[in-house]
Amino acid sequence: MEEKQLSWWGDVTTGNKKETIKKNKEIIGERLELFRIIKGVLEDADIEFFLEGGTLLGAYRNGQFIYHDNDIDIGCVNKEFVKVREVLDRNLPDTVTYYHRTDIGGCLTNAVGCFPKDGEKIVDSYGQEWPLNMVDIYNYIYSEEEKSFRLDHDRVGRDPQGNPKWIPEDVIFPLGSIMFEGIKCPCPNKPKEFAEIEQGYIGEDFEFDQETQLFIKRRS
Repeated sequence: MEEKQLSWWGDVTTGNKKETIKKNKEIIGERLELFRIIKGVLEDADIEFFLEGGTLLGAYRNGQFIYHDNDIDIGCVNKEFVKVREVLDRNLPDTVTYYHRTDIGGCLTNAVGCFPKDGEKIVDSYGQEWPLNMVDIYNYIYSEEEKSFRLDHDRVGRDPQGNPKWIPEDVIFPLGSIMFEGIKCPCPNKPKEFAEIEQGYIGEDFEFDQETQLFIKRRS
């Protein structure tokens, strides 16, 4: 059977899914502790953020981390995102650091990845090294003309033709709340619509389709 990608960056596939799930379950406590730290830092600074990506998908489906996912994802609209690095510089504990990413797998992006200084590393399908335990903070760009936002990433935030995946303002705001691993978290106002626009298929068993740049129902 042909091996299928299960993640955006191809580091999780049908071939290594069981191994990935086993490892992720071993470190879920560490991941949630890092998430609580980042969440607390942003909340204390009154920076508005929301769950997004695979984290929102897992929270929406069953309130849990997707165990073949590879990180925890949150988003900020640009007016909030521009404050993030200064706040992290001032308030992160000594055990945690971050870096600002402008390129992922050859695609332009604008994101901040937070991770433990002494954490374990993994290598993705592009040969890039990543922290195994990471919380990503993504920027969302606003278009006055569209009255909508898009993820500031030239792969995930666009379709294969390069057209922005616009998310209407009322799909994100006013923010709602959702439970994620027993933690009450901010989320888009319409989480199902948000995930469908950005991710595509939001069911239980999915794979990443290179042609559409979306997750689709996995073929048996």
